[in-house]
Amino acid sequence: KRLRSSQALNEDIVRVSSRLEHLEKELSEKNGQLRQGSAQSQQQIRREIDSLRQEKDSLLKQRLEIDSKLRQGSLLSPEEERTLFQLDEAIEALDAAIEYKNEAITCRQRVLRASASLLSQCEMNLMAKLSYLSSSETRALLCKYFDKVVTLREEQHQQQIAFSELEMQLEEQQRLVYWLEVALERQRLEMDRQLTLQQKEHEQNMQLLLQQSRDHLSEGLADSRRQYEARIQALEKDLGRYMWINQELKQKLGGVNTVGHSRGGEKRSLCSEGRQAPGNEDELHPAPELLWLYHLTEGAPRTREETRDLVHAPLPLTWKRSSLCGEEQGSPEELRQREAAEPLVGRVLPVGEAGLPWNFGPLSKPRRELRRASPGMIDVRKNPL
Repeated sequence: KRLRSSQALNEDIVRVSSRLEHLEKELSEKNGQLRQGSAQSQQQIRREIDSLRQEKDSLLKQRLEIDSKLRQGSLLSPEEERTLFQLDEAIEALDAAIEYKNEAITCRQRVLRASASLLSQCEMNLMAKLSYLSSSETRALLCKYFDKVVTLREEQHQQQIAFSELEMQLEEQQRLVYWLEVALERQRLEMDRQLTLQQKEHEQNMQLLLQQSRDHLSEGLADSRRQYEARIQALEKDLGRYMWINQELKQKLGGVNTVGHSRGGEKRSLCSEGRQAPGNEDELHPAPELLWLYHLTEGAPRTREETRDLVHAPLPLTWKRSSLCGEEQGSPEELRQREAAEPLVGRVLPVGEAGLPWNFGPLSKPRRELRRASPGMIDVRKNPL
């Protein structure tokens, strides 16, 4: 291993030394090119020279380290062997890069030399042609070139003026764009503010409408409730009054029926006597209040005093005279029985202002009291006057 490592170190030393020699040669060439080249090429060459010198310094350090290891006779570690191989590869890459740079430099030098020679040849040809020209031709050529230079300067000046005008227009356009942007931003802010105000107004209007609707609803409900309560109270009062009137009328009707039944026998006897003595007209129509009973039941319910007056009212004289118009004319008792036999179903008694109907059923009469009415009685009922 020591032999192998020593041989490898020797090879590395030889390689590094050859690389150093090559770098020294390149540095010398670069220095020569630096003296002969232009300013830009000189700067580029200086940069390349600096990089090459740095590489040279690093290689020298590595060589010194390898020499020290070789003198000590120590073995290389795996990491050191790896670094050694990496150094070899880096050196080869640097050699290739240096060769490429040298080729590029030589090509550039050839081009520059060819252009310089062509330029010098053109100048020589031009000078030769000018030397062959006469003084008048030289003056004419000089005037043409002078005019050309003047026109070119004028065009350049015009282009500069147009360029300055374009710059001014550009600045104006930029200012206009800036003003428009500011106006747009201002308008946008104004629109946002108006939109927020409209939203607030809309919300306030909605709240106001809701409050008004609630107030109207509450007022309407309260008014309708008060109206319904007043209506219910009025209906309750009317109901009580109508019930009291109904009871009064029932009592009166019961009393009138009993009075009619008690007087029925007396009137029948009087009617039989009246047939025997028809000259007595006053005795033919006893108890005229019974004939008014059914008009009372067919009309509206009245108070106690009005009912009493109607019941005790006298019979009209026309009825007394018309009752004597036929031979087969019936007695007032038969008329009363006929009217009492008529059904009262469906007759509506309009009571009070509310107009609530009260229907009375038909009065029950015995069959023996029901008699057929005579034509004279029918005539009296149809044409009382």
